[in-house]
Amino acid sequence: MNALDFKNKFQQALLMTPDDIPIISSLGKQSRGKSSFLSTIFQDPDIPNKSKNSQIKGTDVLYSSNQDNFILFDIEGLESSESNISRDILNISSTFIVSDLILLHISQDDLENSKFIKNFAYIFYQSYKTCCKYIDKFPSIILLIRDPRWISPTKKTLESYKKLVADFQEAVNNHIKKCSDEIFKYVNIFYTQYCMKDHKNEFLADFDIENTCHFSVIGYYVIYFQFILKYKTSEYFEMKDNDGVVTLNQSKFPDLENLVRNVGINVSEKLKGRIGKIISGRFGCEYSVSSRVRYIIGESLYGKQRIKLVECVFWDARYEILLKSENIDQFLRVFEKYCAISNSVDELYKKVNKKFTKVIRVCDLELLRKYHKENIDIIHESSKNDIEIMLAAIEYARYLSVGCFIQSFALSLFLKDSLSYQALFAILNYPDYEDLNSNFIQEISLNLSKFECLSYYDANFKDILKGIFPIKFALYECIFEIYSKIIENSLSHDFVYQEIIREHIGSISACKFIHRIETFLALFKDFYSYDKIVLIQFLQDLVEMHINELRYRISLFPCLPERSYSFHTISNAGIIILSKKIYGFLPKLSIALKKILKVSSWEVSIPLSAGLALSITTGVNEFLIPAICFIIPGVQNVNETGWILHKPLIFKRNKTVSIKYQCPKDQHIFYVNLFKNQKNCYLEKENYRFNDKKFKGSCKLKPIQSNTYATVGEIKAYIVCYIDRNNFN
Repeated sequence: MNALDFKNKFQQALLMTPDDIPIISSLGKQSRGKSSFLSTIFQDPDIPNKSKNSQIKGTDVLYSSNQDNFILFDIEGLESSESNISRDILNISSTFIVSDLILLHISQDDLENSKFIKNFAYIFYQSYKTCCKYIDKFPSIILLIRDPRWISPTKKTLESYKKLVADFQEAVNNHIKKCSDEIFKYVNIFYTQYCMKDHKNEFLADFDIENTCHFSVIGYYVIYFQFILKYKTSEYFEMKDNDGVVTLNQSKFPDLENLVRNVGINVSEKLKGRIGKIISGRFGCEYSVSSRVRYIIGESLYGKQRIKLVECVFWDARYEILLKSENIDQFLRVFEKYCAISNSVDELYKKVNKKFTKVIRVCDLELLRKYHKENIDIIHESSKNDIEIMLAAIEYARYLSVGCFIQSFALSLFLKDSLSYQALFAILNYPDYEDLNSNFIQEISLNLSKFECLSYYDANFKDILKGIFPIKFALYECIFEIYSKIIENSLSHDFVYQEIIREHIGSISACKFIHRIETFLALFKDFYSYDKIVLIQFLQDLVEMHINELRYRISLFPCLPERSYSFHTISNAGIIILSKKIYGFLPKLSIALKKILKVSSWEVSIPLSAGLALSITTGVNEFLIPAICFIIPGVQNVNETGWILHKPLIFKRNKTVSIKYQCPKDQHIFYVNLFKNQKNCYLEKENYRFNDKKFKGSCKLKPIQSNTYATVGEIKAYIVCYIDRNNFN
């Protein structure tokens, strides 16, 4: 499900939520047992749960109508298996915006994992910046510690978990502060260079995320559970201190249930009072609320949208339009006009975008602000018709949404060394030229390609860039629109690449720089001939973007079971085979490529003829990607081998496993990399070795002492093989 579909579905769920009932959201990774836990503590069998073979998917939002004082949303939003960081930020941002209380599920391993903490802090920080546009106060958070390892019922255990939670909050906030400091520095540089010096920028003055973005929890619970395989049910246990005696007993967590329900009651009473004021006309509003607005507030729009009306804020999630004003007289009139011509909003939005793009300039952002300030006066003029008012209202709404763009755009995790920042800085400082030469195309194309592949920026900021650099984005739009259509049609039986090229030949010719995709890629040849490390990075970025897009396309076919497919890139000469599971292996693979490229010639191409016919049927476990191919002499393939164990081990029963791989006669093993994952077990006596032709490995799988849970051990060996160059033609 793409971002737009998710927003629409989320909005539909809000429309089903009565305004006087708050929203409690359950948020966490996939397969954490979120749904089954909610079903247990709230005694609601209608909540889908894994033990009943009805697992909630990551983009689904659960609406439960069986609660007295609140509504439950069940959302996957932390490092979902089929997701990316952009979608995770969208999920969490949407959850923050509409929720009154968050139940945050995190495993003990993740609470102690420095990589997870850094990623979580980054996602929380970016979600906060997104939410700044729509809410003034964040919802409360209750931390639920899943898969706990410390099980001894002692006071020391309770104190250890208390310290674990405190350390986690401190570590997250330290990362937030570091990221905030870095971005503030770049924001300051940007405004110093591009804003008029005699105008103090209010956004820079208000840039104080460090002091306002703070992660904290109002409480935490340690969730012990046991899955009963025979009955396919889960039992939950709670460790409590009862008058100095610490016990670990089966529990349905009544304290947590009461806390959630009390929050629901308090929020519900507060909302009823706020809505009552506006419905009864006791809001101090001079504007006489028309019957249509009364109908909208009282009957038509439900859920958080009615709350936003009370706050004089309306967010159209579909179009990213934000209507906001402190003047309720102005707001209600604009909102009435907005609803009255909602059927024409598509065309209006296109007109506004076109006008908006023409107005933006690098050196007169302050003049743009003045333009919008003057333009908002149109909304107050009763002589203007609805269309004129809405054009002004939507344009001003767009301005309010993108006004904080420099705060909202997201850089990658490692700011100083990030490709995002380097590419962005190069784009911002590159002059415009009337004539596009090959050097110009090389640098701008490279920067925009890297910037796009990372997908770490706010959508509003992308619109700003398009307005500031129309010539450069003409190249970007042209290439990636063609590339996107190639990806979309890769699964078609009768797809011919030339048809896509033919459709866009006009726009391509207008730019006077390219007429075929091969010409575009050929421009990189001289540049990469002396910087092959950049070549490797460029290829990896393209493959990453391509595979992510194709994975989403394939997910739309219900006949294909999850994880039953892999992805390959192919070419006629020496080939590199990249499977789906080798995604995390690319950094290591670049080392191998670097060594090979030192002594080998290379070529990059995108075939423009019809690719291999692809049959979409049940049981298909492999897809070819004809749109990208590597021709790197010497590298034959990447073989995948290994073992996966999913076996309940009782008490001290151990399992020894071994594996062997024999390389084909005409190939040699170049590199081996291992990936390990274990749950409720240890890997002991590990022994892995390889030579030119063979790989051997063995280890012992040992369950955690007194463990009664399912034990999972997973080891994968990725083996890079190559053809002897002496025999390569």
